[in-house]
Amino acid sequence: MAINLGAWNVRTGHHVGQKELIAEELRLCNIQVAALSELRLVGLGTTIVASPTTDVTTMLYFSGGEKREAGVGFMVDHRASASITAFQPVFERLAVLTIEGTVTTHVNAVYAPTKTSPDTNKDDFYERLQLILDAMPKNYLIVIAANNMVIGNSIFQHPLKHRLTWRNPSGKDSAMLDYILINTRFRSSLQDVRAMRGLYLVAERKKAKLVDFERYRQLNRDTRRMMKRDREAYCDQVAHDLEEAASRHEYRTLYRTLCGLSGKSKSINDNIKKADGTFVRSTAEPLQHWKEFFDGLYNHDPPQGPPAAPPVIDLPPVPMSDAEPTLEEVKLAVYALKNGKSPGLDQVAAEGIKAGGDTLLPRLHNLIKSIWRLDKVPTRWKKAIIIPIHKKGDSCECNNYRGISLLSVIGKVFMKILQSRLLKHCKQTSREEQAGFRPGRGCCNQIFALRQLVEWYIRYGQ
Repeated sequence: MAINLGAWNVRTGHHVGQKELIAEELRLCNIQVAALSELRLVGLGTTIVASPTTDVTTMLYFSGGEKREAGVGFMVDHRASASITAFQPVFERLAVLTIEGTVTTHVNAVYAPTKTSPDTNKDDFYERLQLILDAMPKNYLIVIAANNMVIGNSIFQHPLKHRLTWRNPSGKDSAMLDYILINTRFRSSLQDVRAMRGLYLVAERKKAKLVDFERYRQLNRDTRRMMKRDREAYCDQVAHDLEEAASRHEYRTLYRTLCGLSGKSKSINDNIKKADGTFVRSTAEPLQHWKEFFDGLYNHDPPQGPPAAPPVIDLPPVPMSDAEPTLEEVKLAVYALKNGKSPGLDQVAAEGIKAGGDTLLPRLHNLIKSIWRLDKVPTRWKKAIIIPIHKKGDSCECNNYRGISLLSVIGKVFMKILQSRLLKHCKQTSREEQAGFRPGRGCCNQIFALRQLVEWYIRYGQ
């Protein structure tokens, strides 16, 4: 299957709506995979870009630095996204996309430093590029979408207007700065290479002849002024909503709104490094790697040697009840569930159980009593969906993620009943000095008490 591959210096991609416009232009030009340069996006990762005119979505893979400078990436449409097996962001001027097919294809998005850049920057860039090329197998198809790399002309004959990829803003000078490079073995795989003149996002690529240029400039200024006014109105509305949420103590809404404003949404990176530093390749390999990671993190061999002798604890005067759970216990456990939590494998949310009211509670009570009599917990209640949440650091490293387990909500009702009975039992045997894992108390109380003792000793000397 033929893939339409393109290279485009978009000048910037961080403005509001810029990524959507880029996706729309690529759709109109029927470009399935586009290597983008000068994206100027901070950080690295993947994001979904929605088309402004259709329901089609596009995947954006980007690699940037700490500042909005340089930056490369790939924009892949829905047809080719299923064939993407790996994305390797090297640094803000180099990234690699792997496409699985009859022949595995590595597409390198390259944004080389200009001649005026310091020699150290240019040497570092070409050293990294050479390391990436040397690490790739020679029997794989290697394509480089290069910007600002004057290497050679295309092997295809086209008119001059279809070969020039850069034009001076004054319209006097033109040059060929964008190239598609391919290793010699797969030269016959190229069917055509030409410049597309219809992309309008970058004004210096092709300026249209305007009859009334002053009118255009005035409309452009008016548009920017209205955008600024609407942006300020939006910020005022968001600030008002934040104040309202804070006054109503809706901290979940407050936190989500602040996270949305920060623009630093954290998600799972599709490109995960193995223990040896290489990236996973196939579509199923990331799941297997995550399984091995959490298996090694949570599952350990039992300690060697005989177990330690348990401490001697006086039996409580009132033994723990082993009677069947009552309807009142089930009701208290249901309404103790927190709202807004993701469900487990059964996809039953806490809000749904609470909405069932007196109609659902007796049936749930009968289910829990049956489990109590049979002394056997359903298998699905013992299975959890682990969601890796990125905390900080390199998003390609599994060690920088924290796993969140999503359990069955109905199973949580059963566990809350057991927890309530165990707490009543432990309260009779716990020492007064015990603060951890007790309602109304915590380790912070112990730390505060110890701090107070130290301060009093220093103050009074005794």
